[in-house]
Amino acid sequence: MSVKRAISIRIIGVLILVWLLSRVDLKGIYGILSYSRWIYIWGALLCLLLHVLLKFMRYQYILVQQSVRQPFLKTFQISMAAIYLSFITPGRVGELAKAFFIHQDQGVAVNRLLAGSILDRLYDVYILIFTALVGIGFIVEPSNSGSRTLIITLVGIALAPLLLFIPVVRHLCLTFISWLPGKIKKASGFSDQLNGFLQELDQLMSWRLLWGLGWSVFAYGIFFYACSLMGLALGISLPYFKMALIVAWVNIASFLPISFAGIGTRDACLVYFFAQEGLSNETALAFSAVMFALTYLFFGIIGFFAFVTLKRKGDPRQELKG
Repeated sequence: MSVKRAISIRIIGVLILVWLLSRVDLKGIYGILSYSRWIYIWGALLCLLLHVLLKFMRYQYILVQQSVRQPFLKTFQISMAAIYLSFITPGRVGELAKAFFIHQDQGVAVNRLLAGSILDRLYDVYILIFTALVGIGFIVEPSNSGSRTLIITLVGIALAPLLLFIPVVRHLCLTFISWLPGKIKKASGFSDQLNGFLQELDQLMSWRLLWGLGWSVFAYGIFFYACSLMGLALGISLPYFKMALIVAWVNIASFLPISFAGIGTRDACLVYFFAQEGLSNETALAFSAVMFALTYLFFGIIGFFAFVTLKRKGDPRQELKG
């Protein structure tokens, strides 16, 4: 896909936002924001800082399991730079740049580091999907056997990925994945690199890395609480589990490669879910603005400066394109 086409696709999110703004009272949004209670905003920001710190500690733990030794401050700097790149790349693939930064700094094999970075990213994706699926179970009334079956099915789907921590199941899945490229002539040259990557991933996914899952649960518990504080700052009082469900779906939607930093997709999701709770579109877009400022703009600026300090050793975006 050409750069021009990629940019044109991502403008879809901006067009969605423009369309939403054209259908609401902009003065109403400004009025909601102007009466924000800053004590909750600062509380949300502190929670977000703790959330990010826990995620960086999780990645440091993965690096230790890979026998990669580096100071935590260096991991912090690299991870912040990767956060910036994730905001300007489709599907947040920029977070994988951590592997290339460490490769350039220490010379560790890229396929090994990519395995760790992808596993680190999968923790986040899994927690969001788990929350989104199980959250539906909370709002479905178990009034009949059909509803109970739906809840059990959703919980079962949410727990299924944990089976990969069982060696036999994991080996079968990875063997099947490594077998596929060998059957495709154009992918045969890619097979060796893929096998090396899968072997590293296989070694990483031991029971010890369930600690990383525990870190993720704690980190996202704090993240969802931060979003609840953002809501309280705007006079939105939703139960914690409902806010977690909404924010989980919002973050999943932001993975769609049709916007910049979730612009448009985040807003549309919030408008839809807040409407189910009887909240106005203006309230949803005001919340989206606060969420964007605290989770994207604030950390994006810090991440940009972190990226600039690392850029001299090479730009990982070039390797991502390759």
